[in-house]
Amino acid sequence: MSENVETNPGQKVDPQGQTPPEGGGQDTGQGLAQGQENVNDDPGKKLTELADALKKSQETIETQQKAKDRYNADLNELKGLAAEIEQIVAGYEKALPDLNQRRENIEIYKNCKSKELENIKDKWEKIITIRKNYDDKITKLKSDIGEKTKKYDDNLKKLAGLRDKVAKNKSKYEEYKNSQKALEASLKSMEDLTKEINKEVEGKKYYRAYGLLLDVTTPEIKGKDTLAKELKEAWTDLFAAKEEVRTCEGDTDWLKIRLEADKNSLLELEKNRRADILKALDALK
Repeated sequence: MSENVETNPGQKVDPQGQTPPEGGGQDTGQGLAQGQENVNDDPGKKLTELADALKKSQETIETQQKAKDRYNADLNELKGLAAEIEQIVAGYEKALPDLNQRRENIEIYKNCKSKELENIKDKWEKIITIRKNYDDKITKLKSDIGEKTKKYDDNLKKLAGLRDKVAKNKSKYEEYKNSQKALEASLKSMEDLTKEINKEVEGKKYYRAYGLLLDVTTPEIKGKDTLAKELKEAWTDLFAAKEEVRTCEGDTDWLKIRLEADKNSLLELEKNRRADILKALDALK
């Protein structure tokens, strides 16, 4: 006994008792056709998207390869460094007994000689003072060099800033100097644009004509007195900036000369320290 299937009036039932979708099953075909249409609606766009994706993928691969190369280089460097450190430490460990023995020998020698020289113990303080005075000269000179180096570096920074100021002031002066050329170029550009607009109007392309018309501007034309004032002020600023540069250059050059002289003096003091101290000790009464 078959089951009764309720249907809406006018709705067809297939022999299997199933109700087809409205439209006699045509919706499925239309949906497939529409889907196919979406896939193939713009092959050029899809090709561009795929090309962009491929380019980005390639860039990612190249970036990762560069990173990998850097990591490999770092790894190889660290391996070499680890081996080098191990070698240095092993050599140092091997040499330690001899180094300690030599150090002990020097300490023993100094103690023994100090006892031998106790016959001049009354002169020890003077000898120490002579050495200290010489070393104080070296210390003060090093301090002076440090101060002069800082001043010199500060002057170099100041000089760089002043030179930038000269460049800006010069650019400003050149801008005013070329005011007429710039104005003529601006007017010529607008005149050429008006000709282009006229062609669009003659071709009845009014939308294009109006779009171009919006680009038309009327440049400001300053008076000759205004230009003269701008030029004089710009020149005054430029000249003042150049004067500042010249002054700073002179100060910097002088600082450099003094700094080099102090460095040379320090080298001489350190080089001749022992000889100079011995010479002073020879004169000790």
